[in-house]
Amino acid sequence: MHRRSRWTRAAAVAALLLLTAAGAAFAQLQTGNLYGKVSDQTGAVLPGVTVSLDTGEAPQVQVTNAQGEFRFLSLAPATYKIKAELQGFSPVEYPHIVINVGRNTNIEVTMNSAVEDVITVTSESPLLDERSIRTGNTVSQNELARIPTARDPWTVLQSTPGVLIDRVNVGGNESGQQSTYTGPGSMQAQSIWSVDGVVITDMAAIGSTPSYFDFGAFEEMQISTGGSDATIATGGVVLNLVTKRGTNEYRGSARYLQAPGSTESNTSFKTSDLPIIPVGPQAGQRQPQFGTQFSNKINKVDDWGGEIGGPLLKDHIWAWGSYGQQDVSVQTLPSQLSPKGLTDKTKLPTWNAKVNAQVTASNSLTLFGSNNSKQKQGRNAGPTRTLPSAWNQGQFGGKPTILKAEDTQIFSPNLYATVLYSHVYGGFFLTPIGGFTGTTPDSYFDPNGVWQNSFVGEQIKRPQTQEKLDASTFFNTGSLSHELKYGAAYRIAESATNFNWAGSGWISDRANGFLGAPPGENDLFLSRAALPDVKLKYTNAYAQDTLTAGNLTANIGLRFDRQYGDNVASTVPANSIRPDLLPKVSFGGGPSGLAWTTWSPRVGLTYALGKDRSTLLRASYSRFADQLQSAFASFLNPLTNNSYYYAFTTNHGDGNVTPGQVVPAGIGYSANVDPHNPGNLLQVNAISKNFNAPITNEFLVSAEHALLPEFVVGVNLTYRRATGLEQEDLLVQDGNTFNPNAPARVSVRSDYTPGHATVILPNGASQVVTFYQLRSGVSTGGGLFLHNGDYETTF
Repeated sequence: MHRRSRWTRAAAVAALLLLTAAGAAFAQLQTGNLYGKVSDQTGAVLPGVTVSLDTGEAPQVQVTNAQGEFRFLSLAPATYKIKAELQGFSPVEYPHIVINVGRNTNIEVTMNSAVEDVITVTSESPLLDERSIRTGNTVSQNELARIPTARDPWTVLQSTPGVLIDRVNVGGNESGQQSTYTGPGSMQAQSIWSVDGVVITDMAAIGSTPSYFDFGAFEEMQISTGGSDATIATGGVVLNLVTKRGTNEYRGSARYLQAPGSTESNTSFKTSDLPIIPVGPQAGQRQPQFGTQFSNKINKVDDWGGEIGGPLLKDHIWAWGSYGQQDVSVQTLPSQLSPKGLTDKTKLPTWNAKVNAQVTASNSLTLFGSNNSKQKQGRNAGPTRTLPSAWNQGQFGGKPTILKAEDTQIFSPNLYATVLYSHVYGGFFLTPIGGFTGTTPDSYFDPNGVWQNSFVGEQIKRPQTQEKLDASTFFNTGSLSHELKYGAAYRIAESATNFNWAGSGWISDRANGFLGAPPGENDLFLSRAALPDVKLKYTNAYAQDTLTAGNLTANIGLRFDRQYGDNVASTVPANSIRPDLLPKVSFGGGPSGLAWTTWSPRVGLTYALGKDRSTLLRASYSRFADQLQSAFASFLNPLTNNSYYYAFTTNHGDGNVTPGQVVPAGIGYSANVDPHNPGNLLQVNAISKNFNAPITNEFLVSAEHALLPEFVVGVNLTYRRATGLEQEDLLVQDGNTFNPNAPARVSVRSDYTPGHATVILPNGASQVVTFYQLRSGVSTGGGLFLHNGDYETTF
């Protein structure tokens, strides 16, 4: 473990020193770029032209090089104005240059040798981007404000071609929930979330975010779904959220929006229009009516907040801040116990603060902080979760969700450098409303399949720190123009989750229960807490050269990723009423058994057709590696899951289980408990020594044509193949009694025998289904073998 840690830090420090000495940086996830070329009316390039960029903050000035080129990099998304001046020529002004996140805006400036007043070019910024190496979507602040949505990032994802969401958020009835989604040929586990250049992906709930957001705080959202950009680690959906910033102009806004429940539609049908149930106990009756009375109905959704920004010291220091809150109140699904449903209330208060400073003419500093504290009452309340068993949710730890410091140094027009440090804190808690102490009545799964009394509770901390340096340098070799981008980053993501049942565990009073309690008794799952605590470490470096020659642009890059994790030592207390059966235990920690090292090449080609370059042909190849998640790193941690002692009880869920009500029936223990020594933690899982990151290979071919500078049509073909996907196989032993201290093997097809069962379908019909179970002579302790499977996906 220590050797691996020293290697990682040494590599990261070496990369940082190398880049600081030799390169320049470039904020890929929150800015755009402006490239231009100046020529006279005959088409001859003009060196020495002074180009001024009005940014709304401190103005930037460049002089065209020998090829007549100029560039302004790392620009915040906004509308800018440039002015080109050269003695003997009429000045030229472009007042509406639009810069978007991740997009390169290219303009051709023509200067007239006949000296006149300023020539103003009012055409729209071209949308075609010859340097583009991504597929996806960019949503500007104007679109965010004007297009009706439920005002959360997941609804914006739905506007991206190829992205599918698991739910429809109407009027905010699903706000405050994390949607499941997939990209074109990718899974959610491959997705990345970032805010202002800070990667915030929750590595314990892979593909999700530890925060919710003030929708009014965004300047722009960019969604990437593929391409050959070497700064992107995985092949999933990459969502970049860019917040606003202060400028030399004071500005502010406030809002109050409401979706009242009275405006919600009510879908209903006449009884005679409903189908008849053909068979089963309800045969001949009409199918129950459905509509808003059988869905999450909005009581009221409020969205209010405001923002303000402006100069603290004009041309030098600017500040911006916002506060917003969504209050979502919905009525959950009705049930026999709650005919009108239960009220589920969510509050999403969020503040953001940003300070930008032009420290010197060539150096700028950004400080950013954001905090979201999701507060939810009655989470998961519904037909199977009564209010005492539903959760109250809140922020755990009281720390800001995101803190960032970023500094950019311009060494010359050909050298840029940006260094970033960030801290993300994603802690929260889920506390059962019925209580979560040793004196709380045990959670009770009643005969109707409804949870009573309480439920499992969780206390979660997921902090992350990130150090990053990106680089860009420009040079020419003969007729080739080069933009070399390279960088390195080091990120630590910790995930610690303490979860357990209230009281001594949980009781099942269902007929045909899980353990098969005799008449007069119920299944009892005596529980001891789980506490998986892992530290994931990610080191990466990349280099990518953008070469241009005439109408051809090529992007050639290579990315390096090293991912591994360590299990942190932890201790959990004994069961509250039977410490003799489940005593206090400790886990000493140790390596995860995983260390993924991958090299990912990226190649992209773009060819511009015609004199006006209004048609682009593109092709690219990219290799992506999946990101290591905490579930893999904690696979060998015996405290990843709760420890259970399986027993019966005479308690029917009407109060605390007492020691005398526990009936040790010799049914057994969970897989991580030694039946001969309950205080001994067992590790029954195993990981293949050859288990590596699953790989995705992507090929893109596309054509784009600009009918107008601001109106582009195109067609895109994507081919993806994912191989080495993770697979878990059951570990077994020969013999009818499993020995946790003896070697196990991976199960094979011949270890299973078919069984049959009759099930009742929703329409009341019965159906015989076939299932497979271990045959006699083969036993298991529940352990799994994690490895790269032999199946693949093709898109």
